[in-house]
Amino acid sequence: MNLYAWPLGRVTATILLLVTVWTCITCTTVRNPKHQDLWRWANRLLLLLSISAILYITVWGRTPSAVQPPIMHPLHSFAAAKGQPELYREMLMNLFLFVPLGLSMPVAMSEKIRYKSGLTILTALALSCVVEYTQYRFGLGLAETDDVIMNTLGAAIGSSAQVISRIATGRRART
Repeated sequence: MNLYAWPLGRVTATILLLVTVWTCITCTTVRNPKHQDLWRWANRLLLLLSISAILYITVWGRTPSAVQPPIMHPLHSFAAAKGQPELYREMLMNLFLFVPLGLSMPVAMSEKIRYKSGLTILTALALSCVVEYTQYRFGLGLAETDDVIMNTLGAAIGSSAQVISRIATGRRART
């Protein structure tokens, strides 16, 4: 099952489905502390798997090559995609890679932590910057600001499930 070969519509539908499912489960578990604890622990495991998958796909699973200079022009991929439509897939897949982190991290955190979605987005930004620097430093890929933008956006989309569930359950939305 090669996710990279999926049609763009299927990837988009999968993202929407995941956000919807996470929102529904999070809303449902609010009513029962036992279910809430189980859901939190499941998301902690999923968060570890998500970070492991990100690191494997972007760093560990790559073979070093010649170090290329980083592309530091934000949103340059959108202009380049007009001539190379495959770049749209690459951008969407960079977004998709961080959606599971965005879904699982806010749920995995303690209820005492405020602004869970904000913290999730900042963590995704930091992780993406570390990945891009590592790719640049060790010649493991092309470091691009667009990758950081799309990764962070993916985590933000994933964490929207936490925000939506807080609104839906009437809890104060401090995420």
